[in-house]
Amino acid sequence: MAQPRARPVRRGAPGSKVSGAVAVAGAENPGASTLAGASGTGRSLGHATPRRSFDRRPATVDAEMRVESSDAGRRDVRDRSDRWRSLAEEHRRLAFLAPAALAMAAYAALACVAFWPVQPVSNGAIPVCACGDQAQEVWFLAWTAHAVAHGITPFFTAAINYPRGVNLADNTSMPLLGLIASPVSLTLGPIAAYNLLMRLAFFCSASAMLLVAKRFTTSWGPAAAAGALYGFSPYMVGQGNGHLFLLFVPLPPVILLICYELFARPSRTSGSVRRAGICLGLACVAQYLISQEVLVTTAICAAGAAVFAAARRPRLVAGRLSRAAAGVAWALVVFVPLVAYPAWYFLKGPEHVVGPVHVVSALKPFRVDLLGPIVPTTDQRLAPAGLAAIGSRAVAGYVAENGIYLGIPLLALVLAVLWARRREALVALAGLLALFALVLSLGSPLTVANHATSIPLPFVLFRKVSLLAGILAARFSLYVDLSVAVLLALGLDALLHPRPRLATEGAAVGHRRHSPRRRAMAEPIGGRGPQGAKGLLRRLSRPVSPALFTGCVAAVVVLPLVPSFPYSSQVAQIPPYFTSAAVRQIPPGSVVLT
Repeated sequence: MAQPRARPVRRGAPGSKVSGAVAVAGAENPGASTLAGASGTGRSLGHATPRRSFDRRPATVDAEMRVESSDAGRRDVRDRSDRWRSLAEEHRRLAFLAPAALAMAAYAALACVAFWPVQPVSNGAIPVCACGDQAQEVWFLAWTAHAVAHGITPFFTAAINYPRGVNLADNTSMPLLGLIASPVSLTLGPIAAYNLLMRLAFFCSASAMLLVAKRFTTSWGPAAAAGALYGFSPYMVGQGNGHLFLLFVPLPPVILLICYELFARPSRTSGSVRRAGICLGLACVAQYLISQEVLVTTAICAAGAAVFAAARRPRLVAGRLSRAAAGVAWALVVFVPLVAYPAWYFLKGPEHVVGPVHVVSALKPFRVDLLGPIVPTTDQRLAPAGLAAIGSRAVAGYVAENGIYLGIPLLALVLAVLWARRREALVALAGLLALFALVLSLGSPLTVANHATSIPLPFVLFRKVSLLAGILAARFSLYVDLSVAVLLALGLDALLHPRPRLATEGAAVGHRRHSPRRRAMAEPIGGRGPQGAKGLLRRLSRPVSPALFTGCVAAVVVLPLVPSFPYSSQVAQIPPYFTSAAVRQIPPGSVVLT
């Protein structure tokens, strides 16, 4: 009898008894083998078994692991990229600040050379002379350190002029510098503190001008030249003979910069105006505690610059007046409370001075000569002996106060910058400020070639105000040097980073864009330009690179101002009595007259 043919049953078909498997069964042969799948229990011999997976994880787990691995890889790549980016940013930041650090190191080295061979913290020698103003300033530093250590006021002392005492707020006691140097005064002595502060005065003043000038330049090179000109200007070299309170001037550039930002470039937010005003107030407080005279002369120059800006662009200044007034108000909120106590001592304190501190008639000779900007003194290393002798006779023969010399090359560069960029607000303002300070430094009457004329000058108005009568006219040369330093930075920056003289207008004029005249006018400094002085300057700068040409120009204009360092020095010895055991026999709290 023939066996019936087996027919396959589809997986999951309605006639199959095994779901999810292939079943082969005889219709009438129940003993036939069965190929069971996942839900079956039997196995057939002689038939192929289904493929079994040894990885029993579901497919979703594998997919999730692959996604997590991919995410981890992306995160790792992103982290490495962020690390490289941060390292690159740090490298760029360090590369950007490296020229500034190099310039500051040069300033510090030059400040040390100025007083060589006296060491920065020497306690046995004083620059120039261990007498006069130098000895007085050393005593002021010692008294401030003593007052801080004993918790007494630094603005009055009975240790001199006993028993009445002296109102130190009316003197050039420099309480802020004494406070800063008090650790050195208490450990190494006040002479060491004085020597250290003299060097810091040069370094800090030059560094402050460097940072201020960088605000207006593209690179650090022109700003470094401005810092060197200001920090080691003829004014600074002269005051380095012994006027520490007039030598430590890093704050005037900062104060004038903040005033410029408030008036000429006001911020758009009230918060930034408030911060600028607070910074201005703190800078003025610090300057008051260093030198009241420098603060007053800085305020006079700032007021003069504001008047010039208002006269030049009255509508623009009127629109910015509200924000500037808000900044000044914030400055007064900070300045008035912090200066109230020393100002009270100055005006109403015990033993305060009534009237001018100095005899006004004795201060009149301290004014610069009209030829002073081009006639050097003995403070310039490369000055011809004949010209140096003529220049040194100006300002009553007191070379320390004659700081107006600029030199013909620097004057020529400044005039070229003023003419070429006369339409720029900053250039015009710096030029006007330099002229304003120069006129004030001439005093009154006008002096030409050491001969006093009968021409009165605006400085005569200060003699009629009691609080301003003690200002020396020659000391306004500080602001001449400051303004010229800014113009020097702008001029060198224009040479180092030339800009096209004419915006491209070819799209509007067609073939005229390629005309020789337009190409010549559009080329930067160093290319072909129109005939004349500016064209000559461009042709001179064309054969060399801008950096080399700019460096040569800077060297030429600064070379006549090289100071005649180092200063002389004198040994400062403490009287033997005060270092012997005999001084211990003085009862504590007693008074000894010396």
